[in-house]
Amino acid sequence: YNDFIKYYNWQLIQAIKTLRQKNNHVKIVYFDYYGNAKRLFEAPQQYGFSFGKIDTFKACCGKGEPYNVDVHIFCGSFASTVCSDPSKHINWDGAHLTEAAYRLIAKGIIEGPFASPPLKSPTFKIA
Repeated sequence: YNDFIKYYNWQLIQAIKTLRQKNNHVKIVYFDYYGNAKRLFEAPQQYGFSFGKIDTFKACCGKGEPYNVDVHIFCGSFASTVCSDPSKHINWDGAHLTEAAYRLIAKGIIEGPFASPPLKSPTFKIA
């Protein structure tokens, strides 16, 4: 999947370059969601998540092994369980990330290197 995502994003960047050339009066911003989220999974402890690389895929809410995900038991159903501190997890339910992970992704787009052209603004910061 990673190679496909990289190829797709490369194609998207090429298309955006063409659109920018044809529409120089329009600001088109590319957000690298893949690279932004991938960094969290590659170095979770660097971003405040308490689990190592392998456990980052384990969902905070759900049921089943090995990742606490079962397509027949959804988060919020009677049989599912919820972790005690979602802020220490990246993965919420196997399909969505936690609020803590999305906060870091938003920060990476607004303040960091994951927008092209950059959106950096000295007056706007995400806590």
